[in-house]
Amino acid sequence: MIKTKTKEVKQAKASRPKYIFVESAGYLRDYVLCVVFNDRTARVVDFGPFLKKTRNAMSADFMDIKKFKQFTIKDGLLFWSSEEDEYAMIFRTEELYSGKINYEL
Repeated sequence: MIKTKTKEVKQAKASRPKYIFVESAGYLRDYVLCVVFNDRTARVVDFGPFLKKTRNAMSADFMDIKKFKQFTIKDGLLFWSSEEDEYAMIFRTEELYSGKINYEL
């Protein structure tokens, strides 16, 4: 029994991709997205607390729900663009993968 579990764990580790990146995302509600990664892991991420506490004017612009819904995925990254900056709001893949956005200022 133990050997079987060990073998299954080794196989699971071997099948994981070396690098994790965002493959797709979908809008759910308010400031919540479902983010899917290349290892097929899906995380529901709530950006609301971050947006409500941010002092960054560019990030605060995305409190407008129409702008928030206009996210982009390019080269495995999830980000929002503005007229001034292609990467006006972007988060580390590791942070998205954890499912929690650090909004401590």
